Amino acid sequence: ATVVNQGISGHTIANSLTFWTNNSQADGMFIMLGANDVNTLEVDVYLQKLRALIEQQINFGCAIFILTPPIANSGKIESFKRALMNLTNIYGVSVYDTGDYIRNYEQANVNQWTGSVVDGHLTTLGYTVISTLVASLLIGGRNALDPYKVTNGTQIPIDIGLYGATTNGTI
Repeated sequence: ATVVNQGISGHTIANSLTFWTNNSQADGMFIMLGANDVNTLEVDVYLQKLRALIEQQINFGCAIFILTPPIANSGKIESFKRALMNLTNIYGVSVYDTGDYIRNYEQANVNQWTGSVVDGHLTTLGYTVISTLVASLLIGGRNALDPYKVTNGTQIPIDIGLYGATTNGTI
């Protein structure tokens, strides 16, 4: 499989809606948006824009996987996360709480800090942990001769232990 990271640092949901207007022909798309929106958008506006992006990609035939925004310096991030979890029921997409992936790591090593405050973004290690665990969701329990195929509507169980991933700080 070919993986292409087309994430752009600093992008908001509005930027992403503008950026992803063409069909990328992707089999699957992992979306992790919200850290740059949490302090400027209300949850309902964020969700309206995210739903538009999801619907557009589903119409292109792309499987969608949602990653919650990393821990942020705002209590509002929890309302964003709860709203994202509800998308599972609406669209049949998988939603993963990135906080589960980094919970057992020393937070000073995985969270980016501005002064003495977590600024809502992760360090290189934090993003590496998340991307490694996400990759294990797709390949765990399978092999190169029997790859895990994703199509529109594919769901991967939230119990990532079934796919060889752990959340205790080891991979």
